[in-house]
Amino acid sequence: MKASHDVRLVGLRRFATLVRHDFRSAHDAFIVITVVIIKWVLRATGLVWQSDVRPRTPLDTLKDRFTRADIDRAEFEERKQLLSGS
Repeated sequence: MKASHDVRLVGLRRFATLVRHDFRSAHDAFIVITVVIIKWVLRATGLVWQSDVRPRTPLDTLKDRFTRADIDRAEFEERKQLLSGS
């Protein structure tokens, strides 16, 4: 009788170990899925956390090109006047 009792205990211990492992995996999967759903809902409704980044304007692009020395000062001033409309 003792041998069958030991076999059952070993079987129960293995089962308990599997259940704990599966619970952790299921718990982790639940957290990941929940975070993904929350991010998706926030993006869909436009409630995403955004930094204070403003949209880039053509003048910003022109300034960047001048800073990188893609264009010289004369071309920068000419294009800046064209953009400002005067």
